[in-house]
Amino acid sequence: MLAEAIHSYADTANQLLLMYGLHRSRRAADREHPLGYGKVSYFWSFVDDTPVINRFKTMSDIPAKTPVSEAMAKDMKTRGFRFFG
Repeated sequence: MLAEAIHSYADTANQLLLMYGLHRSRRAADREHPLGYGKVSYFWSFVDDTPVINRFKTMSDIPAKTPVSEAMAKDMKTRGFRFFG
């Protein structure tokens, strides 16, 4: 029973953290964050708001890096990112 209580507490804490993150990501863009605080606008800005459709036939056809991923990594480093997950 104690384990279930701890699990419920952990689930509740996780939900609160997710709600807090969503709340922060909805803040309007400002000088320091020209694309806003969420990740969606940032990612779409690299592909001009157009979905990328790949037609790889095998796993070995998938490249480890693409021009878009290189540009994104370079931009993230200039913005001070060390990890993005």
